[in-house]
Amino acid sequence: MGVLTTEQQKGDARLANTKILLIEAFLCAYSALKQASSELSSCIRSDKSYPLFLPTYPLSVQTSTERYAARALAAKSLCQTFNLDSEDELVVRAGILCASPDTLDAAVTLNNAKQAFKQTVLDLRKLEKAKNRGVDTLIEQILPANMKERPKELVKVLKNSQLSRLNLTRCYSKVRILNNNMKSVSWTWATTHSTTHLVTCATARAQAEGLPDISREVVLSKLAHYDDDYEFSYLQRLPNRLQANTVYSEEGEVKRKPVVISGVALCPGSKMPRVKWRDDPGSPQDDPSTARLKRSDAKVSDEEVIYSLHLYKLLKNIHSDN
Repeated sequence: MGVLTTEQQKGDARLANTKILLIEAFLCAYSALKQASSELSSCIRSDKSYPLFLPTYPLSVQTSTERYAARALAAKSLCQTFNLDSEDELVVRAGILCASPDTLDAAVTLNNAKQAFKQTVLDLRKLEKAKNRGVDTLIEQILPANMKERPKELVKVLKNSQLSRLNLTRCYSKVRILNNNMKSVSWTWATTHSTTHLVTCATARAQAEGLPDISREVVLSKLAHYDDDYEFSYLQRLPNRLQANTVYSEEGEVKRKPVVISGVALCPGSKMPRVKWRDDPGSPQDDPSTARLKRSDAKVSDEEVIYSLHLYKLLKNIHSDN
């Protein structure tokens, strides 16, 4: 290996400094996110005289003490940035909290902190061109391999930050603030929510290598009947997506607005709008009466060819296979 030139050494030093600065920016944004989350949680708890509607909360909310407990849990569900401590931990997955001006201001501050935090994570990912690694793993790869070259104070802060427990989805998800003068909110569910993309047989074989022994052998046996460039459609049905139809007044005019809504929403003011809740209907495949007519321009068959990899045949290939 050749000796590095002075310019190469300077370039490496600049890159190393850039990496440290990006990590420090991330930690600063993370600290601001935690502070904003704590402030919003405190504000929500202080709104104890404001009404709430939490249809998925399984406990009673008849007394003031019970309502405060429900409000506190809703605050935690909105503000928590870590993975749940256990699978049995109670989470408020939907509902409305009427909110004071201080709470609404705190929610705006938190949403801004979430956006700034997300940008620092994206900056780190660009540096390593990594999309799916956890933040803790990502930073470990960005830091100098030689422990002696790592800034001691930075390492200490990282160690105390518990980044391995971070749930980025929770960190990124902004608090939904409903419109002023809300008249009604009715929830509904999108039941055809899915993700899809093309996968070649060669890629599918590589994915199959990561399956358990029995499944791997079965999948590889099925894939052996197809050429490497044969295309399947990866289609994974996602959980039903909660959304809401809202009605509110603005400048004397009644307006309607459908919104995708995840978790608990904040409603400005101390008056609860009319609400109508619908439970999750489950998968439409479980109820034949809810089955929809197949589109005439559909490109993917209904038959899942490789169940463990969520692979379906393309309709254009079915006739050529026969």
